[in-house]
Amino acid sequence: MEFALLVPVMLLLLAGTVDLGEALIVNRKIDKLATTLADVIAQESNWPSSDVDNVITGGTAIVTPFETSNLRIMIGVVHFDSNGNPLVSWTRAYRTDPLKSGTPWPYPLTGAIIDKSNELVAVHVEYNLTTSVSDLAKSFYGNGSYSFVRDAIFRPRISTTITNTG
Repeated sequence: MEFALLVPVMLLLLAGTVDLGEALIVNRKIDKLATTLADVIAQESNWPSSDVDNVITGGTAIVTPFETSNLRIMIGVVHFDSNGNPLVSWTRAYRTDPLKSGTPWPYPLTGAIIDKSNELVAVHVEYNLTTSVSDLAKSFYGNGSYSFVRDAIFRPRISTTITNTG
């Protein structure tokens, strides 16, 4: 009798633990992806667009074995106007539209030191993870996925600006 009562509870705990474990792994991978992309872009003073696209494509391998269909990446080099507002110098994107040069940077630059003479490399990563347990919970909570958002900010290493060609 007690066994029949405990088995469903134990199975639910096991499923929740596995689900949470997957979410924690993805959380670490998304954090690593954002910081790696920002770090790599900050190491050069000039990036051809095709090379940036290759860096992004290579960076998506960090997310494996999880699906990349729910992954969105925005890499931007940002400068500041005379009022200290961040503006886009150039961007490249994965599974989202790139921003036009001169438009305001829409993502937070938390912890960034505003220096009008230097640009910043800013990377914004979004990922939605759907697991079998989170999909079942959709009927109870209305949301069937985990959402992860990471931002990484680096200063250029070689010069104060980073250009994008072709």
